[in-house]
Amino acid sequence: MNETQRQAGTGQGILLLCGSCLPILGAVLLGPVLAEVQAHFITTPNVAALTPVMLTIPALMIAVFSPLAGWLADRFGRRRLLLIGLLVYTLFGTAPLYLQGLHAIVLSRAGLGLAEAVVMTICTALIGDYFEGRSRMLWLSLQGAVASFAAAVFFGLGGALGSLAGARRSGSMSPAS
Repeated sequence: MNETQRQAGTGQGILLLCGSCLPILGAVLLGPVLAEVQAHFITTPNVAALTPVMLTIPALMIAVFSPLAGWLADRFGRRRLLLIGLLVYTLFGTAPLYLQGLHAIVLSRAGLGLAEAVVMTICTALIGDYFEGRSRMLWLSLQGAVASFAAAVFFGLGGALGSLAGARRSGSMSPAS
């Protein structure tokens, strides 16, 4: 490590692990409620095709644009681009809350995938930058383990929240519950 690089600690490692979970969060929270999304937009043309696209398009964007994200990070700086990626992730991640049409939501999910490509790529690069030797191997291993664990937790959370929302919409649950 050269003298101009900062030595990272546990706090930075944990933040990078949390950032690495964001692409998983964006995908698995939606999976359990796809049938409800399709039912909600049943009058939209091609709903049967667009609903699964809404789930998978972020992964396609990650696969296609992660190399570009790495290049941009090298050119313009990792931390600055990471902060921009997190802001864009927030904007596109919350977009389905205020968008009305399925087509607009699918486009917002593509934008989310672009942001996920940036966040995921830079979190991994920063682990490589901030840690050395055994410490780097540990944090990269933890990144994979935490991401896998987060996927299981987020999938269950998505199903539970989807069931709760469905129960409230159908009236089988009182508003006080």
